[in-house]
Amino acid sequence: MPIVDILIISVFLAAYTLAFLGGIARTLVGLVSLAAAVVGAALFTAPLASALRSLVPSMSEWASELMGFVVTGALLAAAAVLVMLRSFQVSPIPTRRLTALRTGALGILLLSLLAFVFAASLTTTVVQVANGTVRQLPRDQVGLRLNRALDESLLAPAVLRFAPTLYRYTMEWLPGDPPSILRPTA
Repeated sequence: MPIVDILIISVFLAAYTLAFLGGIARTLVGLVSLAAAVVGAALFTAPLASALRSLVPSMSEWASELMGFVVTGALLAAAAVLVMLRSFQVSPIPTRRLTALRTGALGILLLSLLAFVFAASLTTTVVQVANGTVRQLPRDQVGLRLNRALDESLLAPAVLRFAPTLYRYTMEWLPGDPPSILRPTA
């Protein structure tokens, strides 16, 4: 199994497990936080990227967009983590277990579905950014090796088929052009 597929499975399973264990409310908060982080990154990446290019004129466009996206996404993700940590402090573990027991099979099904949507959205975003970044690397030894690893992956193309749907629901309606790093490839 290619290493890229192992990494994709690991990201998906980690996100799914955290969302499932967090419960319905935290998974909804996570979904909203993920959407807000992607939308915020789409809005603020371009200005930050142009500021980086003005500070470092030799920086390429994709490098400045990647750095702008990572910085913006990290700040917004940190804010989301703080919100989620606060929600963990508000609801003690026994209360969460009792809520899970009271919701029954329908609650578990809803939680499973929400956890799947969260994990799929997060995995798609990570794979899309990684794919866009690796495809724009210089064609040196490292760039060729990373491109070959992505080409050998069986899961990356399948995950990237979900990217246009995610793009349509999170960024298509935003004013202006989102950064190229967030646009799905054809």
